[in-house]
Amino acid sequence: MREHDRFFFEQIADGVWRAEVDPPLPIEAEEEEQVRRCATTARLVDCNEAMLRMYACVEPAQLVGSRLGDSFDLSDPRSLGFFRAFVRGGYRASDLESNELDRNGEPRSFLNNLVGVVENGQLTRIWGTRRDISERKAAEEAGRAARNQLAALVQASPLPIVGIKPTGEVVSWNPAAETVFGWTAEETMGRRLLNIPGDKQEEFDGLRARVAAGHPSTGFETQRLRRDGTLLDVIISTAPLQGADGKTDGLVAIYTDITGRRRAEEELRQSQEELRQAQKMEAVGRLAGGIAHDFNNLLTAILSYSEMLLGELPAG
Repeated sequence: MREHDRFFFEQIADGVWRAEVDPPLPIEAEEEEQVRRCATTARLVDCNEAMLRMYACVEPAQLVGSRLGDSFDLSDPRSLGFFRAFVRGGYRASDLESNELDRNGEPRSFLNNLVGVVENGQLTRIWGTRRDISERKAAEEAGRAARNQLAALVQASPLPIVGIKPTGEVVSWNPAAETVFGWTAEETMGRRLLNIPGDKQEEFDGLRARVAAGHPSTGFETQRLRRDGTLLDVIISTAPLQGADGKTDGLVAIYTDITGRRRAEEELRQSQEELRQAQKMEAVGRLAGGIAHDFNNLLTAILSYSEMLLGELPAG
């Protein structure tokens, strides 16, 4: 490679490489034979420093001379799929992902562009560029794992959890919501909430607008409707869901059914009231008993004195 070509070759941030197919591969060979030969007989003869760094190499000798398939786990169908896509594309591929191992055995992910050189009906050379997307793929995988964990938690939650658009249409309705409110997910998806009592609609619209504006709410006590028409006392905690652009693209609400607690509180209040009434009656009874006792003592004294007076009166 000429000196000025080498200069630009080394300045490119992406990995750049060239492989020779030896012996050359007849383009009329069976597809599976072409796939196998691309992986096992195409050897790197040149690459830039960016390519070396991608494989944790410090010297060209650590990478040059290796077969294209050496960095792949060829027992993984995805690996042969990489070479198959190249062959089926007429020895061209753009933005083709590969999953490989560097010289330390660490997994790496690349986005590749490849072009094959065909001479006299045979594939003789392959040029390629690649971009290391390992960090992006790891971040995507971490995000996917986090979403899966969150979805599992929502599904397993004993509390109703409901997701809605900023405009109010339901986008998620977990099994607990089905159990508590009575509507299935299929009946609610894409529709405005069915569990809002008529006299609570204005209250709900105000709460939704506040949360959509970026103001989460916790401990909001209100009532919601069951499918059978009964009212439930609930506490709602709700928060906005933001997209990658930072804008609110949804809301999530968690419901706690406190109907039983409210009923128990009312029963306790009634019991306490009945106890107070009983205590009042007991006090009145003791007061009446005391008055009766005192009156009886007074009456006994009067009767005794009256008898004494009658005994002193002359006969006739």
